Amino acid sequence: MYPPNLWLDDQPVDHETYEEEVTQARIEAMVEDDIWVPPYWEREE
Repeated sequence: MYPPNLWLDDQPVDHETYEEEVTQARIEAMVEDDIWVPPYWEREE
């Protein structure tokens, strides 16, 4: 009924690590798939 405990055997990650490993990867995937566009001040153009 409940989802598995992801942190049963491992220590939870801190916010900076989660952002690097998960959030940034998801953002890059959404940009590549044309699902999301970063704000103009974050663009490399």
